[in-house]
Amino acid sequence: MAGADGFHESPAAAQWAAREAPRRDLSLPLVHAWRWRPRSSASETVQRQWVRRGQDAGAEVTGDQLRRRTTARR
Repeated sequence: MAGADGFHESPAAAQWAAREAPRRDLSLPLVHAWRWRPRSSASETVQRQWVRRGQDAGAEVTGDQLRRRTTARR
């Protein structure tokens, strides 16, 4: 498992994990979490866009090695 938390080291750690997982014949859960704070002014569409941005950041870090499967939990 690798975490993407916005710190400078996150992309390098995720890239290392993405290279290492297939070598060990393992899947790689890439986790990005934040505190869910529903805002009355933010529509569900906008909130879904926030989730997509997190997915896009993961895809940028790991490239083709990331399968897009996202679970959002509150």
